[in-house]
Amino acid sequence: MLERLLRRLSIKIFSLNKIDSSALDIGVPREAKVMRYCRDNDIFTIEYVFTEEEMRMMCQAGVDVVAIHTGGTVGGAVQQGFAREMEEACAFSQRMYEIAKSENPDVIVINHGSVFTNPEACAKCYQLTDLDGNVGASSVERIPVEEEIVRVVKEFKALRLR
Repeated sequence: MLERLLRRLSIKIFSLNKIDSSALDIGVPREAKVMRYCRDNDIFTIEYVFTEEEMRMMCQAGVDVVAIHTGGTVGGAVQQGFAREMEEACAFSQRMYEIAKSENPDVIVINHGSVFTNPEACAKCYQLTDLDGNVGASSVERIPVEEEIVRVVKEFKALRLR
């Protein structure tokens, strides 16, 4: 099961590079079917979306929480490719929020990625959008850990021997 989930996520991410997964009956249309099945069976769902079309499809499928992927998370040691700047990420998130709520007023809409790597950035986003929240991944595990490791290593490096 985990292998299939990872494969699905990989296909979703790589589909940004125009891989045609529809012929394999995988990809977003198949995910929407799975999300609809989950809704029909009272299983809580969270789905990442990258485009307006995906947002519509997932909201129509009845997803409980939809996470707008605004681009690769910036910051820390790993730079993850495409990322939007703050104003663009907020405008995109608000546009996606409005689409989501027009399709399903009960859906919870959060965002993820790009510049939303710390509480200050998320606070600015909350001032500029109507989002219900943010899902942290690198922003709450990888980046803080990297920052703390750098701090501690600098302390060790500053030590002087007699």
